[in-house]
Amino acid sequence: MEAGNPAPDNAQMAKALEKLADTLDCVGHQLLSQRKDRKAAFLAAALLRYTRTRHASELPPRWQPTADTSLEREVRRRFDYELQPDDPRWTDLLAKLDQATAADPLIAAYLSQTSRPDGDVQKPTPTDPTNSAT
Repeated sequence: MEAGNPAPDNAQMAKALEKLADTLDCVGHQLLSQRKDRKAAFLAAALLRYTRTRHASELPPRWQPTADTSLEREVRRRFDYELQPDDPRWTDLLAKLDQATAADPLIAAYLSQTSRPDGDVQKPTPTDPTNSAT
């Protein structure tokens, strides 16, 4: 999808998000069933769930958070055959993954950084209390 366009318009971004969802679902499922890579499949399912939730307004109906994807269904089945999309054991597991990543200082710092329009990270100013050099 990337063709050197640094600022895709809304239609291009919606198309890219749909392609990402398609790819995560397809490749994640293949990693699980063909390569037996459970970790990659779980992480793909978690990213797929995050993408579908975070960007729901830009995705078609088949990728809405209320829909069930084949990858998520298959990963859940490997945890417990009866595990459903809204089962607290599944939703809590995904929440724990979010909490664990946010608890890591390096990841938390990355997630809290603001970017300039050119994509570069806004560096702390000398008067910024988060700047450890002061």
